[in-house]
Amino acid sequence: MLIARAAEREHKNISDFVLDNALSAAEAILADDANFSLNKKRWQQFLAALDAPPRRIPALRKLLTERSVFDGK
Repeated sequence: MLIARAAEREHKNISDFVLDNALSAAEAILADDANFSLNKKRWQQFLAALDAPPRRIPALRKLLTERSVFDGK
């Protein structure tokens, strides 16, 4: 059985293996739910930040435009 082999490789019994992996999957799914609440003043500040033009950050521009080790040859 595939699950039993994987559990054995992780040095866990099947129940612990399944529970650990189910918890990891649940956390990954729920991590996408970014809920937060703000009072009226903070909400207005948040909206202003979203509407503001982007800041120029030379170091970030350099990082995103120079060749990466992942770009290949």
